Amino acid sequence: MQDLKMKSAILAKQLRDARKELGLTQKELGEIIGVTRQRITRIESGTQNVTIETLQKLAAALDYDFTIELKQKKRSKRLA
Repeated sequence: MQDLKMKSAILAKQLRDARKELGLTQKELGEIIGVTRQRITRIESGTQNVTIETLQKLAAALDYDFTIELKQKKRSKRLA
């Protein structure tokens, strides 16, 4: 669970940095993707759960690629 929180915090920072790099306000970004400024604030602070659809919209608005990777965990020999 701690790993998930850390990854969420990293994603939130990446989104905030990308928005600022483009010179967009939270309100402007929200208008582009169809959400409120308050929701962008929560996303950027890592307190808002975000759907894949919203992440795709954010990536497109920020001119980023968005990919999801599913990797199988290494299994211990005992479970194999």
